[in-house]
Amino acid sequence: MLSKKLSELRKERNLKLREISTIIGVTQSAVSMYESGERRPDYNILLKIANFYGVSTDYLLRDETKVLDEDKAKLLNESYARVMQRAKDSGIPPNDLNMAIDFILRAKRRDEDA
Repeated sequence: MLSKKLSELRKERNLKLREISTIIGVTQSAVSMYESGERRPDYNILLKIANFYGVSTDYLLRDETKVLDEDKAKLLNESYARVMQRAKDSGIPPNDLNMAIDFILRAKRRDEDA
């Protein structure tokens, strides 16, 4: 659940609500509501939160976590390294690349679930 993950991520890092609110550009009250489940962050704020904590938006939004076997994890890491290098060589900003990867992963999961 999003609210629980947001609260856990902040507390794991010993951060205050006001610190997060300043970093992501919303009020302290908004962060509190995100963590209590009273309100959900919009897409742009969700991206800021994910980038700050170093997690994917998929991680924040999905209820379950899937563990990859070793071979899949290795292949994923190799693929990610190639994509990151290609993006760097092409001058694509990391945030733009992260948004594109999130989009592709969501589309892939939709196809797998269908």
